[in-house]
Amino acid sequence: MPAEFVEDLFERFTRSDEARARGLGSGLGLSIARSYARAHGGDLVYYDAPPHGARFELIVPQTGTSAADN
Repeated sequence: MPAEFVEDLFERFTRSDEARARGLGSGLGLSIARSYARAHGGDLVYYDAPPHGARFELIVPQTGTSAADN
């Protein structure tokens, strides 16, 4: 992922030059995913994954017991 693109990665309608050239996607997916994560008290974060990749980590807080525990 180009370093200059990372800063805007989670902004709505942000797409890479390659995605724009191919007509792929709307640029909403990561923005929506991060919004959902933050609405639940968590976050979605990006990490570089050399040599040619990206890693996204979904962080969700642990709360009380799950329905499976009841």
